[in-house]
Amino acid sequence: MWKKTLSELNPIRNTENPPVIPDSGKSQALIGPSINIVGQLSGDEDVLIQGHIKGTVEFKKNSVTIGKYGRVTADICAREICVEGTLEGNIFSEQRATIRASGTVIGDISAPRVMMEDGAKFKGAIDMEPQTEKAALGKTVTSLQGKLTDAAKTKEGYAAAGGSN
Repeated sequence: MWKKTLSELNPIRNTENPPVIPDSGKSQALIGPSINIVGQLSGDEDVLIQGHIKGTVEFKKNSVTIGKYGRVTADICAREICVEGTLEGNIFSEQRATIRASGTVIGDISAPRVMMEDGAKFKGAIDMEPQTEKAALGKTVTSLQGKLTDAAKTKEGYAAAGGSN
């Protein structure tokens, strides 16, 4: 009664926010920190990305979370998108885009709801018009590849003009 354990005197509290992946009963895929993917990533389940991806990511009916250790260079189309790591590319979300305090996004966001925590880093534009978002989600991977090429040209031109990221 009078003797308390060390854990009772000094409880450890987890102050980190968990990834935003809704508990929808669907299975969740994990792309671990040692995995590198170049190309197209798509599927029919929620995904947590802790690895490195370069290309396109398309999970139209599911959630995509870029974890704290995730590094993605791609346009992402998904129902919900949460960025805790680093994303260089555009976000096309049907419902919500979230950038956590540890997250960095360099690219445009198209979503009806956008949330940025204090400390999040963002460079780009935000479009919250539903028509634009629906049109963006209907685009094919081929058109997204064109957007990636255009974005790369813009970044090259920006760097050539003496700009820095």
